[in-house]
Amino acid sequence: MYLFAHAGICLGMLVFGYLMQDAVPCSEPLIAAPKTGAATPAMAEAATRPAIPAIPSPEPPPAAPPPAAPPPAAPVAEPQPKSDKLLAPPVNCATVSGSIAGASLKTSLVKVAGEMFWMRHHVHDRLMDKVIAGDYEADLFANVRPFLNTACTIKRGTVIDVGANHGVYAILAANMGCRVVAYEIQPRLTPLIKYNACINHLGESVVLRPFGVASTPALAKFTATDASGTYKGSSVGNSNQGKAFRRDTGWLGAFVNKGGRVTEDDPSAVKLVTLDEEGIRLGIKWVDVFKLDVDGFELDAINGAWELLARTSFFQFEINAGDWRSPSRPADYVPMLVRLSTLFKLFLLHPRGSATGNKAYGNLYALCPDSSASCMKGFVDEVVRSQRNDNVFCFRIP
Repeated sequence: MYLFAHAGICLGMLVFGYLMQDAVPCSEPLIAAPKTGAATPAMAEAATRPAIPAIPSPEPPPAAPPPAAPPPAAPVAEPQPKSDKLLAPPVNCATVSGSIAGASLKTSLVKVAGEMFWMRHHVHDRLMDKVIAGDYEADLFANVRPFLNTACTIKRGTVIDVGANHGVYAILAANMGCRVVAYEIQPRLTPLIKYNACINHLGESVVLRPFGVASTPALAKFTATDASGTYKGSSVGNSNQGKAFRRDTGWLGAFVNKGGRVTEDDPSAVKLVTLDEEGIRLGIKWVDVFKLDVDGFELDAINGAWELLARTSFFQFEINAGDWRSPSRPADYVPMLVRLSTLFKLFLLHPRGSATGNKAYGNLYALCPDSSASCMKGFVDEVVRSQRNDNVFCFRIP
Protein backbone atom coordinates (compact mmCIF):
# COMPACT_ATOMS: atom_id res chain seq x y z
CA MET A 1 0.00 0.00 0.00
CA TYR A 2 2.81 2.23 0.98
CA LEU A 3 4.52 1.43 -2.35
CA PHE A 4 1.53 2.38 -4.46
CA ALA A 5 1.19 5.68 -2.68
CA HIS A 6 4.86 6.47 -3.22
CA ALA A 7 4.62 5.66 -6.96
CA GLY A 8 1.59 7.86 -7.38
CA ILE A 9 3.33 10.79 -5.78
CA CYS A 10 6.33 10.39 -8.09
CA LEU A 11 4.17 10.17 -11.17
CA GLY A 12 2.27 13.31 -10.20
CA MET A 13 5.50 15.24 -9.70
CA LEU A 14 6.71 14.24 -13.17
CA VAL A 15 3.46 15.37 -14.78
CA PHE A 16 3.57 18.63 -12.84
CA GLY A 17 7.13 19.32 -13.88
CA TYR A 18 6.31 18.60 -17.52
CA LEU A 19 3.41 21.01 -17.48
CA MET A 20 5.42 23.75 -15.81
CA GLN A 21 8.01 23.81 -18.64
CA ASP A 22 5.50 25.53 -20.97
CA ALA A 23 4.14 27.95 -18.37
CA VAL A 24 4.45 31.69 -18.99
CA PRO A 25 6.44 33.39 -16.19
CA CYS A 26 4.86 36.22 -14.29
CA SER A 27 6.93 38.44 -12.07
CA GLU A 28 9.51 35.87 -10.96
CA PRO A 29 10.90 33.02 -13.00
CA LEU A 30 9.67 29.64 -11.90
CA ILE A 31 12.94 28.05 -13.01
CA ALA A 32 16.28 29.55 -11.95
CA ALA A 33 18.51 31.02 -14.63
CA PRO A 34 21.44 28.92 -15.60
CA LYS A 35 24.72 29.65 -13.98
CA THR A 36 27.18 31.86 -15.73
CA GLY A 37 29.18 29.93 -18.24
CA ALA A 38 26.68 27.10 -18.52
CA ALA A 39 25.56 26.29 -22.05
CA THR A 40 21.87 26.41 -22.72
CA PRO A 41 20.21 24.29 -25.36
CA ALA A 42 19.70 27.39 -27.51
CA MET A 43 23.38 28.19 -27.17
CA ALA A 44 24.31 24.67 -28.05
CA GLU A 45 22.08 24.80 -31.11
CA ALA A 46 23.58 28.14 -32.18
CA ALA A 47 27.04 26.72 -31.79
CA THR A 48 26.21 23.94 -34.22
CA ARG A 49 24.76 26.27 -36.88
CA PRO A 50 27.17 27.72 -39.47
CA ALA A 51 28.02 31.31 -38.83
CA ILE A 52 26.21 33.78 -41.02
CA PRO A 53 28.82 35.84 -42.78
CA ALA A 54 28.76 39.46 -41.84
CA ILE A 55 27.49 41.75 -44.54
CA PRO A 56 30.22 44.23 -45.13
CA SER A 57 29.20 47.80 -44.77
CA PRO A 58 29.18 49.59 -48.12
CA GLU A 59 32.43 51.32 -48.86
CA PRO A 60 32.15 55.05 -49.02
CA PRO A 61 32.11 56.34 -52.57
CA PRO A 62 35.55 57.33 -53.77
CA ALA A 63 36.30 60.92 -53.21
CA ALA A 64 35.70 63.01 -56.31
CA PRO A 65 39.01 63.84 -57.97
CA PRO A 66 40.04 67.42 -57.55
CA PRO A 67 39.02 69.54 -60.52
CA ALA A 68 41.59 69.34 -63.25
CA ALA A 69 43.77 72.34 -63.52
CA PRO A 70 42.78 74.42 -66.55
CA PRO A 71 45.14 73.94 -69.48
CA PRO A 72 47.73 76.63 -69.75
CA ALA A 73 46.46 79.51 -71.74
CA ALA A 74 47.73 79.44 -75.28
CA PRO A 75 50.05 82.32 -75.96
CA VAL A 76 48.27 85.11 -77.71
CA ALA A 77 49.75 85.26 -81.18
CA GLU A 78 50.77 88.67 -82.29
CA PRO A 79 48.93 89.83 -85.39
CA GLN A 80 50.89 88.60 -88.36
CA PRO A 81 51.70 91.10 -91.07
CA LYS A 82 49.90 90.37 -94.28
CA SER A 83 53.19 90.58 -96.10
CA ASP A 84 56.84 90.15 -95.30
CA LYS A 85 58.65 92.87 -93.42
CA LEU A 86 61.06 94.48 -95.82
CA LEU A 87 64.68 94.75 -94.81
CA ALA A 88 64.83 98.31 -96.14
CA PRO A 89 63.40 101.51 -94.68
CA PRO A 90 60.34 103.18 -96.19
CA VAL A 91 60.34 106.80 -97.27
CA ASN A 92 61.24 109.16 -94.44
CA CYS A 93 58.82 112.02 -94.94
CA ALA A 94 60.70 114.24 -92.49
CA THR A 95 63.53 114.60 -95.00
CA VAL A 96 61.74 114.94 -98.34
CA SER A 97 61.54 118.07 -100.41
CA GLY A 98 59.16 119.03 -103.18
CA SER A 99 61.77 121.04 -105.05
CA ILE A 100 64.65 120.14 -107.36
CA ALA A 101 67.35 122.63 -108.21
CA GLY A 102 66.81 124.07 -111.68
CA ALA A 103 63.57 122.16 -112.29
CA SER A 104 60.14 123.62 -113.00
CA LEU A 105 57.62 121.61 -110.99
CA LYS A 106 53.94 121.64 -110.16
CA THR A 107 51.48 119.57 -108.15
CA SER A 108 48.34 118.14 -109.77
CA LEU A 109 45.41 116.04 -108.66
CA VAL A 110 45.17 113.00 -110.92
CA LYS A 111 42.75 110.12 -111.35
CA VAL A 112 44.16 106.75 -112.42
CA ALA A 113 42.17 103.49 -112.54
CA GLY A 114 39.44 105.10 -110.44
CA GLU A 115 41.85 106.24 -107.70
CA MET A 116 42.52 109.92 -107.03
CA PHE A 117 45.78 111.21 -105.55
CA TRP A 118 48.26 114.08 -105.77
CA MET A 119 51.33 114.08 -107.99
CA ARG A 120 54.29 116.45 -107.96
CA HIS A 121 55.83 116.44 -111.42
CA HIS A 122 57.95 118.22 -114.00
CA VAL A 123 56.08 120.79 -116.05
CA HIS A 124 55.45 119.90 -119.70
CA ASP A 125 56.31 116.25 -119.25
CA ARG A 126 54.36 114.34 -121.88
CA LEU A 127 53.69 111.34 -119.67
CA MET A 128 52.34 113.45 -116.82
CA ASP A 129 50.33 115.62 -119.23
CA LYS A 130 48.54 112.45 -120.35
CA VAL A 131 48.06 111.30 -116.75
CA ILE A 132 46.52 114.64 -115.82
CA ALA A 133 44.24 114.52 -118.87
CA GLY A 134 43.09 111.06 -117.80
CA ASP A 135 44.11 109.29 -121.03
CA TYR A 136 47.46 107.80 -120.09
CA GLU A 137 47.33 104.07 -120.97
CA ALA A 138 43.72 103.82 -119.82
CA ASP A 139 43.33 100.33 -121.33
CA LEU A 140 46.44 99.10 -119.49
CA PHE A 141 45.28 100.37 -116.10
CA ALA A 142 41.76 99.04 -116.69
CA ASN A 143 43.26 95.56 -116.97
CA VAL A 144 45.77 96.01 -114.16
CA ARG A 145 43.17 97.32 -111.71
CA PRO A 146 41.61 93.89 -110.86
CA PHE A 147 45.02 92.47 -109.95
CA LEU A 148 45.90 95.48 -107.83
CA ASN A 149 42.51 95.19 -106.15
CA THR A 150 43.22 91.60 -105.13
CA ALA A 151 46.84 92.26 -104.20
CA CYS A 152 46.31 95.52 -102.34
CA THR A 153 42.74 95.90 -101.11
CA ILE A 154 42.31 92.26 -100.08
CA LYS A 155 45.80 90.89 -99.37
CA ARG A 156 47.80 94.03 -98.55
CA GLY A 157 50.54 92.41 -100.59
CA THR A 158 53.75 93.46 -102.30
CA VAL A 159 54.11 95.35 -105.58
CA ILE A 160 57.41 95.87 -107.40
CA ASP A 161 57.52 98.85 -109.76
CA VAL A 162 60.64 98.91 -111.94
CA GLY A 163 60.95 102.11 -113.96
CA ALA A 164 58.75 104.08 -111.56
CA ASN A 165 59.29 107.47 -113.29
CA HIS A 166 57.25 110.04 -111.29
CA GLY A 167 55.67 107.21 -109.31
CA VAL A 168 52.18 106.99 -110.85
CA TYR A 169 52.01 103.18 -110.67
CA ALA A 170 53.69 103.06 -107.26
CA ILE A 171 51.41 105.67 -105.69
CA LEU A 172 48.33 104.02 -107.23
CA ALA A 173 49.28 100.64 -105.69
CA ALA A 174 50.18 102.15 -102.32
CA ASN A 175 46.94 104.16 -102.31
CA MET A 176 45.03 100.90 -102.80
CA GLY A 177 46.75 99.29 -99.82
CA CYS A 178 49.91 97.58 -101.09
CA ARG A 179 53.46 97.91 -99.94
CA VAL A 180 55.53 99.04 -102.93
CA VAL A 181 59.20 98.69 -103.80
CA ALA A 182 59.93 101.28 -106.50
CA TYR A 183 63.07 101.31 -108.68
CA GLU A 184 64.03 104.49 -110.49
CA ILE A 185 67.48 105.41 -111.75
CA GLN A 186 66.94 109.06 -112.64
CA PRO A 187 68.12 111.50 -109.96
CA ARG A 188 65.65 114.14 -111.09
CA LEU A 189 62.74 111.75 -110.48
CA THR A 190 63.63 109.93 -107.26
CA PRO A 191 62.95 113.01 -105.04
CA LEU A 192 59.51 113.32 -106.62
CA ILE A 193 58.61 109.69 -105.90
CA LYS A 194 59.40 110.29 -102.23
CA TYR A 195 57.48 113.56 -102.17
CA ASN A 196 54.47 112.02 -103.90
CA ALA A 197 54.38 109.21 -101.33
CA CYS A 198 54.43 111.73 -98.50
CA ILE A 199 51.85 114.22 -99.78
CA ASN A 200 49.45 111.29 -100.10
CA HIS A 201 50.34 110.05 -96.58
CA LEU A 202 51.83 106.86 -98.00
CA GLY A 203 55.44 107.21 -96.90
CA GLU A 204 55.28 104.04 -94.75
CA SER A 205 54.04 102.05 -97.75
CA VAL A 206 56.76 102.94 -100.26
CA VAL A 207 60.39 101.81 -100.37
CA LEU A 208 62.48 103.64 -102.97
CA ARG A 209 65.51 101.95 -104.54
CA PRO A 210 67.46 104.51 -106.65
CA PHE A 211 69.09 101.90 -108.88
CA GLY A 212 68.81 100.49 -112.35
CA VAL A 213 68.17 96.78 -112.84
CA ALA A 214 70.13 94.42 -115.07
CA SER A 215 71.19 90.80 -115.54
CA THR A 216 74.39 91.34 -113.50
CA PRO A 217 75.42 93.93 -110.92
CA ALA A 218 77.46 96.69 -112.51
CA LEU A 219 78.22 100.36 -112.82
CA ALA A 220 77.00 102.07 -115.96
CA LYS A 221 76.99 105.47 -117.61
CA PHE A 222 73.76 107.36 -117.34
CA THR A 223 72.45 110.09 -119.62
CA ALA A 224 69.07 111.73 -119.14
CA THR A 225 67.06 113.86 -121.51
CA ASP A 226 67.02 117.57 -121.08
CA ALA A 227 63.81 119.40 -120.20
CA SER A 228 62.56 119.11 -123.79
CA GLY A 229 62.96 115.34 -123.79
CA THR A 230 66.04 115.37 -126.04
CA TYR A 231 68.90 112.95 -125.53
CA LYS A 232 72.21 114.70 -126.14
CA GLY A 233 75.72 113.32 -126.09
CA SER A 234 78.66 112.05 -128.04
CA SER A 235 78.75 108.70 -129.74
CA VAL A 236 78.57 106.74 -126.50
CA GLY A 237 75.40 104.94 -127.26
CA ASN A 238 74.78 101.31 -126.57
CA SER A 239 78.01 99.46 -127.22
CA ASN A 240 76.13 96.37 -128.38
CA GLN A 241 74.43 98.28 -131.16
CA GLY A 242 77.06 100.97 -131.69
CA LYS A 243 74.46 103.70 -132.00
CA ALA A 244 75.07 107.34 -131.27
CA PHE A 245 72.12 109.09 -129.78
CA ARG A 246 70.49 112.41 -130.19
CA ARG A 247 66.84 111.60 -130.17
CA ASP A 248 64.02 114.05 -129.53
CA THR A 249 61.44 111.95 -127.73
CA GLY A 250 59.50 114.58 -125.84
CA TRP A 251 59.58 112.23 -122.85
CA LEU A 252 61.74 112.58 -119.79
CA GLY A 253 63.78 109.42 -119.78
CA ALA A 254 67.21 107.94 -119.36
CA PHE A 255 69.79 106.12 -121.38
CA VAL A 256 72.05 103.60 -119.68
CA ASN A 257 75.26 102.47 -121.36
CA LYS A 258 76.80 99.33 -119.87
CA GLY A 259 79.73 99.40 -122.30
CA GLY A 260 83.19 100.76 -121.50
CA ARG A 261 84.94 101.37 -118.22
CA VAL A 262 83.01 103.25 -115.55
CA THR A 263 84.31 104.26 -112.12
CA GLU A 264 82.35 105.27 -109.07
CA ASP A 265 83.75 108.80 -109.13
CA ASP A 266 82.34 109.35 -112.61
CA PRO A 267 79.47 111.83 -112.17
CA SER A 268 77.44 109.92 -114.76
CA ALA A 269 77.94 106.54 -113.04
CA VAL A 270 74.85 104.69 -111.85
CA LYS A 271 74.50 101.47 -109.93
CA LEU A 272 72.79 98.47 -111.54
CA VAL A 273 71.44 95.63 -109.40
CA THR A 274 69.76 92.33 -110.16
CA LEU A 275 66.23 91.82 -108.90
CA ASP A 276 67.10 88.31 -107.72
CA GLU A 277 69.72 89.73 -105.39
CA GLU A 278 67.37 92.50 -104.34
CA GLY A 279 64.71 89.92 -103.46
CA ILE A 280 67.16 88.27 -101.07
CA ARG A 281 68.54 91.56 -99.79
CA LEU A 282 65.07 92.93 -98.99
CA GLY A 283 63.59 89.66 -97.76
CA ILE A 284 60.87 89.51 -100.43
CA LYS A 285 59.24 86.06 -100.26
CA TRP A 286 56.35 86.68 -102.65
CA VAL A 287 55.44 89.33 -105.22
CA ASP A 288 51.76 89.91 -105.91
CA VAL A 289 52.19 92.37 -108.80
CA PHE A 290 55.44 93.00 -110.69
CA LYS A 291 55.53 95.86 -113.21
CA LEU A 292 58.53 96.48 -115.48
CA ASP A 293 58.87 99.42 -117.89
CA VAL A 294 62.50 100.25 -118.68
CA ASP A 295 62.45 101.48 -122.29
CA GLY A 296 64.25 98.69 -124.10
CA PHE A 297 66.21 97.25 -121.17
CA GLU A 298 63.49 94.77 -120.19
CA LEU A 299 65.33 91.69 -121.46
CA ASP A 300 68.44 92.53 -119.46
CA ALA A 301 66.30 93.19 -116.38
CA ILE A 302 64.28 89.96 -116.74
CA ASN A 303 67.43 87.88 -117.11
CA GLY A 304 68.42 89.04 -113.63
CA ALA A 305 65.01 88.29 -112.13
CA TRP A 306 64.14 84.66 -112.87
CA GLU A 307 64.18 83.58 -109.23
CA LEU A 308 61.94 86.47 -108.24
CA LEU A 309 59.59 85.76 -111.15
CA ALA A 310 59.19 82.22 -109.83
CA ARG A 311 57.68 83.84 -106.71
CA THR A 312 55.36 86.23 -108.58
CA SER A 313 51.61 86.03 -109.10
CA PHE A 314 51.18 88.62 -111.87
CA PHE A 315 53.90 90.12 -114.07
CA GLN A 316 53.29 92.97 -116.52
CA PHE A 317 56.05 94.41 -118.67
CA GLU A 318 56.48 96.60 -121.72
CA ILE A 319 58.27 94.92 -124.60
CA ASN A 320 60.41 97.18 -126.78
CA ALA A 321 62.13 94.74 -129.11
CA GLY A 322 64.11 96.72 -131.66
CA ASP A 323 64.07 99.93 -129.60
CA TRP A 324 67.09 102.08 -130.45
CA ARG A 325 68.08 102.20 -126.78
CA SER A 326 67.91 98.46 -126.20
CA PRO A 327 71.16 96.55 -125.57
CA SER A 328 69.51 93.36 -126.87
CA ARG A 329 68.93 92.00 -130.34
CA PRO A 330 65.30 91.22 -131.21
CA ALA A 331 66.15 87.53 -131.61
CA ASP A 332 67.25 87.45 -127.96
CA TYR A 333 63.67 88.07 -126.88
CA VAL A 334 62.43 84.74 -128.24
CA PRO A 335 64.00 82.36 -125.67
CA MET A 336 63.01 84.76 -122.90
CA LEU A 337 59.35 84.66 -123.96
CA VAL A 338 59.41 80.87 -124.31
CA ARG A 339 60.85 80.56 -120.80
CA LEU A 340 58.26 82.97 -119.41
CA SER A 341 55.52 80.80 -120.90
CA THR A 342 56.63 77.91 -118.65
CA LEU A 343 55.78 80.03 -115.59
CA PHE A 344 52.88 82.14 -116.86
CA LYS A 345 50.11 82.33 -119.41
CA LEU A 346 50.92 85.29 -121.65
CA PHE A 347 48.45 87.84 -123.00
CA LEU A 348 48.59 91.12 -124.92
CA LEU A 349 46.48 94.24 -124.91
CA HIS A 350 46.28 94.29 -128.71
CA PRO A 351 45.95 91.61 -131.38
CA ARG A 352 49.18 90.69 -133.16
CA GLY A 353 48.15 88.63 -136.19
CA SER A 354 48.81 84.93 -135.95
CA ALA A 355 50.69 85.37 -132.66
CA THR A 356 47.48 86.01 -130.73
CA GLY A 357 44.52 83.73 -130.32
CA ASN A 358 40.98 84.43 -129.28
CA LYS A 359 40.08 87.07 -126.73
CA ALA A 360 40.30 85.98 -123.12
CA TYR A 361 40.09 87.62 -119.72
CA GLY A 362 38.04 90.53 -120.96
CA ASN A 363 39.78 92.33 -123.77
CA LEU A 364 43.19 90.64 -123.59
CA TYR A 365 44.58 88.46 -126.38
CA ALA A 366 46.38 85.20 -125.76
CA LEU A 367 50.01 85.33 -126.93
CA CYS A 368 51.19 82.15 -128.65
CA PRO A 369 48.93 79.63 -126.87
CA ASP A 370 51.24 76.82 -128.03
CA SER A 371 54.28 78.61 -126.46
CA SER A 372 56.35 77.66 -129.50
CA ALA A 373 59.57 79.45 -130.40
CA SER A 374 58.36 79.94 -133.97
CA CYS A 375 55.22 81.75 -132.78
CA MET A 376 57.22 83.90 -130.36
CA LYS A 377 59.63 84.83 -133.15
CA GLY A 378 56.73 85.89 -135.35
CA PHE A 379 55.46 88.13 -132.54
CA VAL A 380 58.87 89.74 -131.95
CA ASP A 381 59.35 90.32 -135.67
CA GLU A 382 55.96 92.02 -135.85
CA VAL A 383 56.85 94.31 -132.92
CA VAL A 384 60.09 95.30 -134.66
CA ARG A 385 58.37 95.91 -138.00
CA SER A 386 55.60 98.02 -136.52
CA GLN A 387 58.00 99.92 -134.24
CA ARG A 388 55.22 99.82 -131.71
CA ASN A 389 55.79 98.40 -128.26
CA ASP A 390 53.21 96.37 -126.39
CA ASN A 391 52.44 95.32 -122.84
CA VAL A 392 52.67 91.64 -121.98
CA PHE A 393 50.43 90.39 -119.17
CA CYS A 394 51.71 87.26 -117.45
CA PHE A 395 49.31 85.24 -115.28
CA ARG A 396 50.84 82.59 -113.05
CA ILE A 397 50.01 79.03 -114.02
CA PRO A 398 48.32 77.34 -111.01
